[in-house]
Amino acid sequence: MLPGFDAQFSSLEDYILKITESIWEGGKLSDIERFYSSGCQVESPIHVSEGITPVIEGTKKTLETFPDRRLLAEAVLVSGDHLGGYLSSHRIMSPMVHAGAGRFGVPTNKPVFVRTIADCICRDNQIHHEWLVRDHGAIARQIGILPSTLAKDWLRLDDQWKAPKCTVAPLPFRPIMDDSRVSQAYLESLRASFGRQTPRADRAAPDVHARDVIAWHPGGFCSVGVQQREGRIRTLLDGMSFYSLEVESCTLHPHVHPGCMTISTRYRLNLVHNRYGHYGEPTGAVVSVLGIQHADVVDSQVVREWILMDEVAIWMQVLAARRTGV
Repeated sequence: MLPGFDAQFSSLEDYILKITESIWEGGKLSDIERFYSSGCQVESPIHVSEGITPVIEGTKKTLETFPDRRLLAEAVLVSGDHLGGYLSSHRIMSPMVHAGAGRFGVPTNKPVFVRTIADCICRDNQIHHEWLVRDHGAIARQIGILPSTLAKDWLRLDDQWKAPKCTVAPLPFRPIMDDSRVSQAYLESLRASFGRQTPRADRAAPDVHARDVIAWHPGGFCSVGVQQREGRIRTLLDGMSFYSLEVESCTLHPHVHPGCMTISTRYRLNLVHNRYGHYGEPTGAVVSVLGIQHADVVDSQVVREWILMDEVAIWMQVLAARRTGV
């Protein structure tokens, strides 16, 4: 039994899976009022909402655009407890068809496959806080437009848009930071990996990734091997210089396969757009990237990795800065 939760839920993973299916595949939007707290904040790289109404409206609009959207769970990683609150990190693959009008423009009727990771604080049968990162760059490419074009379209819809300020988890929840050697080595590897994409030479660190690591990247891309992984990250951050990496949570979880563990981490990657590259003429803007990653580790080496950031949100920050001259 899960303390504070309805008897129908045998575990926090069971809770997340059942309410997700009920709301999305089942279309029971009224369940949002039941399973989200009245003051719940939902943060994405593009906006922050507070309360139940925006969650209902956002879900409704997404289903109007992608009416057959399914949410297939790849992993639900759970930490915390019923006193301070559980933290679930839910990795989802969604097959769907772009069949309705909305923020993605005129329906193309093209099939889309997109990955999302949602980190949720759950307590007393409700979600109290959510960080949500969806691969909008992958959606854009699959419906036949560039992520930069989608960013321009969304800025036209909101000409006062600014990147949202990061939110603070509600008490009594405390951020979870696993201090095991494997987790700390992985975090240091991330700092080095993001830092290596710039001309700076002080970011060297041992790489914990296996030589044949398989990684999934923003934009719907996949890489095999350390060199391809580094190249894909370099492409995404081209023209950006590393400023800092602020880790918000890092948890370590047993895997269904013996000998394997899974790391989940959420962070803010802060960059400076100060060079010519993927994002065009440098603006000098500080770009903040909300990232969530999962990594499977065997014998202290990362063998599979899911790197999730919102490329469209990065473009929106660059284009907004260019528009205002900041």
